[in-house]
Amino acid sequence: MVSKKKEIIGGDMREKIACEICAGAGGLSEGLKQSGFKVKFANEINAQAALTYKYNHPCTKVAVKDMRHLRTAEIEDAAGDNIQLLACGLPCQGFSLAGKRDLRDPRNKLFRSFLEIVQKTEPSFFLILTGLNNLSFLFFLTVLHILI
Repeated sequence: MVSKKKEIIGGDMREKIACEICAGAGGLSEGLKQSGFKVKFANEINAQAALTYKYNHPCTKVAVKDMRHLRTAEIEDAAGDNIQLLACGLPCQGFSLAGKRDLRDPRNKLFRSFLEIVQKTEPSFFLILTGLNNLSFLFFLTVLHILI
C-alpha cells in the first residue's frame, strides 16, 4: 500500500483536497484555494463567522459546532477519505501576548482535539496556524509528544 504522503509528493494528485477546522470567516481557506486546494469541509463554532464563511466559500460544507463534537464521518462525507491537508486556525485568546494569558482558558487545549481529528482522518499533511509569538517551544514539544 502506498502512503498518502508518497502519493502527494510523487505528483499523483488530481485534486488537492483540504479541510479547515476553526475556520473563522475563511481567510485561511481563501489562501488554500489560491494555492490550488479545493476546500471541501470547514468547521466554525461562531455562527456569525460561519455565515461569513459560507458567503465567501459557497461550495464548502460548513459544520457550525464545537470542534470537539465533530465526527470523522462528517468530514469524510464532505471531503472523502483522501484529505491532503487538514488545517486549523487555533483560537489564541488564552495564551496570546495581547490577551490575559489565562492558562485555565479551555480553548488552550483545543490543539489536542485537532490532533485527535488528524489521527482519525489521516491527512497527508496538517497545518496548525497560530500567532508566531504564541507558538512557544513548550507548545511545539507538546505537539510532538502527542504525535509520536
